[in-house]
Amino acid sequence: MIQPAPAPLCPQGRFHAMIGGGPCARTLAAMAGCPVLDLGLRHAGPDALLQADLRLAAKAETVVLVLSPLRNLSNAFYLVHPRRNDRFVAPTPLITSLFPEVDFTGIHFTHHLVRTLAATCEERLAEVTADVRRRWREAMGEVAHRLPQAVLLHLDDPSERLGVEDAAGLGCPVVTLPVSGTAPAQIARALLPHLAQRAP
Repeated sequence: MIQPAPAPLCPQGRFHAMIGGGPCARTLAAMAGCPVLDLGLRHAGPDALLQADLRLAAKAETVVLVLSPLRNLSNAFYLVHPRRNDRFVAPTPLITSLFPEVDFTGIHFTHHLVRTLAATCEERLAEVTADVRRRWREAMGEVAHRLPQAVLLHLDDPSERLGVEDAAGLGCPVVTLPVSGTAPAQIARALLPHLAQRAP
């Protein structure tokens, strides 16, 4: 059973917020003893975050931002959906020339795209990943600038291309946990110290 914190971890009338956290926001609120607003934006990469209205998030004491996989943003090689950044929309001529043997018509999600490219040629995929990583760091740097009180939650998946070093360069605290087998209560306990730092 989740026990509330002995003292609310934010000033009265104030709140924390979570972007991309789903049920974790409710668990974190119960443990912190104060509101943690779930601002949604599941599967949001930098593209969606930079287009979103973040005015409410900017008013929060702390914003827990769940990092999306590195692949979930438009780049020189492919385009993603503007809101659901995990959805692959279209290849660009750069990637069709780099991977002429790949049929992109049946690919609808970025994880399928990356798996297909990896199975075709890891060496050529590295060229794509380098461009995506550069753009991810630039875009997430802008997000971090807009939300200086952000705490980044990195749910580490060995199959992903996002490393701890990518998140660490953004100038925000980073909480890294394994994506597999990590319950919402474990995530909330790892985040509580960062909320406590902003307690009155």
